[in-house]
Amino acid sequence: MTRQTKRVALSPEEKAKRRKAKKVNNNITLGIIILSIAVVAFFLFNIFTIGFKSSAGGSGTTLSLDSGKKLSNDQYTIGNNPTDVQKEYFNELSKAVEANDPAKIAEYVVKSFVSDYYTWTNKDGNYEVGGVQYIFGTKFTAFQEEARWTFYSDLDLYITQYGRENLIEVASVETTEPRAGATSTINGEEYEGYYLEANWTYKDSSAIDVSKFQNRAYFVVVNNNGRYEITEIQPLGNDLTGGETADE
Repeated sequence: MTRQTKRVALSPEEKAKRRKAKKVNNNITLGIIILSIAVVAFFLFNIFTIGFKSSAGGSGTTLSLDSGKKLSNDQYTIGNNPTDVQKEYFNELSKAVEANDPAKIAEYVVKSFVSDYYTWTNKDGNYEVGGVQYIFGTKFTAFQEEARWTFYSDLDLYITQYGRENLIEVASVETTEPRAGATSTINGEEYEGYYLEANWTYKDSSAIDVSKFQNRAYFVVVNNNGRYEITEIQPLGNDLTGGETADE
């Protein structure tokens, strides 16, 4: 015989307590859901804000890598945050590489170097020396270190005082016709290439006197196992390591 359990009717007070407890539980659940959504939204907002700031230019911020528009060819890759002039010269360099035209390659190696090395508006500090990829393979490290102590030594101060956007930026580069027959002897090995002169202009700046910056140099560009690279910059009177010519 089955025994039946007799249900006891709840008093109005008990019913009110149960309704109140259920309402409290529902409110707690809703609060947890809202808090979770707010936390997720906060993190997403921070990620977006950091990403936006990292891509902004100007003084006091870090320039973003221009990876989405990175240009390259079989021999060279353009530097980060290139100016329009750098892109123009690099495109011409790529055409010369594709056509296997040594004289044109030498010309646009120099133009690409000058437009990068002597431009500060796209640099974060004196550690970011432009154009080093165009320097002869065994010399670029010494060249980079020397540049930090010479031409790039005051870049951090310039950025702080004037703002990066007001600093020097190469507007155009002109070169003489590359002259074949130039040689450089490095570590007992002779390399042949071209000798040429370059003159360049800077964009006007309302903050600094661009006429006080170097705007003329002489270059030797040699064939380093199929890749044309700069071994000498004149009239500095020394090679890129400082102290002796590349022919010694």
